[in-house]
Amino acid sequence: RDRTCCTRTQRRTLESIQTSKQHNQQKAPSILRRTARQRKRKLGEETSTHCTTLNSQLSTFKNNKQWDEATEKLQAIQQEWRTIGFAPKKQNQTIYNEYRELCEAFFKAKTAYYKAMRDELSENLKKKRELVEAAEALKDSIEWTETTNRLIELQAEWKKVGPIARKYSDDLWKKFTAACDTFFEAKREATKELREQYAQKRAE
Repeated sequence: RDRTCCTRTQRRTLESIQTSKQHNQQKAPSILRRTARQRKRKLGEETSTHCTTLNSQLSTFKNNKQWDEATEKLQAIQQEWRTIGFAPKKQNQTIYNEYRELCEAFFKAKTAYYKAMRDELSENLKKKRELVEAAEALKDSIEWTETTNRLIELQAEWKKVGPIARKYSDDLWKKFTAACDTFFEAKREATKELREQYAQKRAE
């Protein structure tokens, strides 16, 4: 009788343990899924924070190298984003919208920067071509004093003009300096001849 009672008690204990185990096994996937979603939400928020930090620095990028480095950082962030997966449904769309807007803002600013740079290069090219034309128009002048002053002004203006595309730079510089050199060489020869004539007259 005692043995039977003990057996029944053991059976109930085993059944209770088994039931608890099954319950925990059923509950575990749900906990894991919830934990995974929470982790993904946190990672998504961190990624958006990285984008926000990067975008806050946009106004400090002044050259191509800085933009290239920032682009590499953003591409690394985008790669990380792709590995995260979905956050909880309530937050997922909000986080994604924020992330997308930040990425779009970055690339919009980058596009604007390169457009402004192209516009500046184009305007500089126009100015330097005009300076070349002005110098070439004066290279055969014999108005020594007036033309000297004007060419010195053109040279000063050339230095003030910003950079141009490399494929035009050397050619325009050679044309500009050739025009200046032609005039100043002619001036040197002319003044040399005048000095010789003056010296000859003094010797007579």
